[in-house]
Amino acid sequence: MTQGAAEILLVEDSSRNSGDIIGCLNPSFGLRRVFTEQLAGVEPGLRLPYVLNVDLAKLPGKPEIESLIGRYDGAKIFILDDCSRRDFIKVHDLGATDYFVRPLSEIELAPAIIRALNRNAETAWRSLNSTQRGALRVSVKCFEDCFSRAAGDEALPAEDLKSTSAKILQATAGEDLDTWMAALRNHHSYTFRHSMFVCGTISAFSHAIGIRGIDLELLVQGALLHDIGKAGIPLHVLDKPRALDDAEWKVMRRHPEISRRYLLQQDHLDPQIVAMAAHHHERLDGRGYPDGLKGSEINDYVRLVAIGDVFSALVDKRSYKAALPKEEAIKIMMRAQDHLDMDLVSTFRDFILSS
Repeated sequence: MTQGAAEILLVEDSSRNSGDIIGCLNPSFGLRRVFTEQLAGVEPGLRLPYVLNVDLAKLPGKPEIESLIGRYDGAKIFILDDCSRRDFIKVHDLGATDYFVRPLSEIELAPAIIRALNRNAETAWRSLNSTQRGALRVSVKCFEDCFSRAAGDEALPAEDLKSTSAKILQATAGEDLDTWMAALRNHHSYTFRHSMFVCGTISAFSHAIGIRGIDLELLVQGALLHDIGKAGIPLHVLDKPRALDDAEWKVMRRHPEISRRYLLQQDHLDPQIVAMAAHHHERLDGRGYPDGLKGSEINDYVRLVAIGDVFSALVDKRSYKAALPKEEAIKIMMRAQDHLDMDLVSTFRDFILSS
């Protein structure tokens, strides 16, 4: 299995075909298939989403299996063959998190499985302190709301955005960055996870070098929204479980321009937030995108977010690459003098390696 792959337990009756379910799953997911009669052998306390393709009409004749299904307290997604009231009552009694009626739609089922995976990941946040836990919980809702609004070309929730950014700042400025990032590593929405990595990194680093007040607030808001344009990237490119090909990279490289166009439509949004979203892929040597800015044309806000963006991409996992240790990530960044501000990177190195 690919390092970092999500894992799902598919529980099925031997008489039922699960091909349509498997066809809806992201290829990067690990899949464990067990027949209902094998459920008793599944290790206790297994924290995987269950997708259940079982004949509910036969369960009353198999009380031990019904008991095993009902006892599991994690996410349970049932696949039904029809819309009968009997089946709806049964899945409710068995504690369904969600259910879907055939014919299945990948557009509906795949996101539900992602939500189920993230439900387990978010359970681990209980171990954080109340400030960090609260910041992550509100950030999930705010980010999903912002992403959905961007996809529909609707106005951003300005007050929620400000309050969420303030909570992230409170949770990360001066705190252990490793704790923040560790809490996010098992979240299966890469765009959310990456944005929170960048938020935490920029907040903690900027605070450590003495940035305060409105500048710090704008940096965190800009980090939160720096990839908002990805809401306009087709899902088959955005969530591809393998490295992108050249044509797909051309599509992906459009996201800063999409961000700029969308954010410029928002009333009273500070221009620096737009700049961070539009220009975080620019390079000091002028070979970045979308505008080919170079040198002094790239301001300090953008230079900081670019450092957070590169670092976060290096230390995070993808289905097609392993996460790098922070020491290795820093070595790579120190060789990127044509791309990043080396004075800032040197200070960032000292901050990261001492944390």
